[in-house]
Amino acid sequence: MNKTQVLLASVAVLATFTIAQPSTHAAKYASINWMENSDLTTVDPSKATDAPSFHELDLTQEALYREGKKGNPELAAAKSAKVSKDGLTWTFKLRHNLKWANGEKLTAKDFVYGWQRTINPKTAAEYAYLYSGIKNADSIQAGKVKDVSKLGITAVGDYELKVTLENPMPQLPMILMAPGFAPQNQAFVEKAGSHYGTNTKYALSSGPFILKGWNGSNTKYTLVKNKNYWDKRHVKTPKFNVQVIKDYNTGYNLFKAGKLDYAPLSPAQINATKNNPSLKTLLS
Repeated sequence: MNKTQVLLASVAVLATFTIAQPSTHAAKYASINWMENSDLTTVDPSKATDAPSFHELDLTQEALYREGKKGNPELAAAKSAKVSKDGLTWTFKLRHNLKWANGEKLTAKDFVYGWQRTINPKTAAEYAYLYSGIKNADSIQAGKVKDVSKLGITAVGDYELKVTLENPMPQLPMILMAPGFAPQNQAFVEKAGSHYGTNTKYALSSGPFILKGWNGSNTKYTLVKNKNYWDKRHVKTPKFNVQVIKDYNTGYNLFKAGKLDYAPLSPAQINATKNNPSLKTLLS
């Protein structure tokens, strides 16, 4: 199996055991007090490697696909996807009401730039191997092709993307949910320079939430609803209050005291709470 197949297989079988209060149900329209087990390190979609970074990017960035209710890919920034008969060309039509959190229009060129930045060896993106199978991705990563514009993605006007593959990839929608395939605003990234993604000042959201109050090292920050998100009417939770709590027992005790709505569990805590209706099993 190649690395991509291993990753997809892992996604299908790994699970995270958590406890969550009934009050976290979206219909309650309540803010959620959320626990992370480790520090947030970056919100640069190209450079994320840890769980908190992936969690926050899932909430702040909008790729072509997002995870549906049953864990399957569903269209997100793209409103349609068409595959050629030979399976080598995917055509995506983007929604016309896509915006960045700062109000700027989000277009196909933002996806082209984001993908080219991630695959560029100078970016040193650890998950760039997920691009394998897209035309010239492996050659660019290996340094055989120097021009990142040769990557198999092109913008056709503002609202159409064409993705060219080296071989058919029926698993492509699942891969495209990864943060490394999110759009990136070239002007914003270049202005931020090496600071991009290191704190809230140098982060720009395209997804349902905006990261607030993270200075790059603090252990408390928030995610607030993005008023410019294209699907904001379906975002029922106005705010996540996130705390980094590295000790499972501390997190569990805060949950029992009603100060957390969500907390991951250690193996011992899973056994101790196996009959608790608040115990949830989430695909990870």
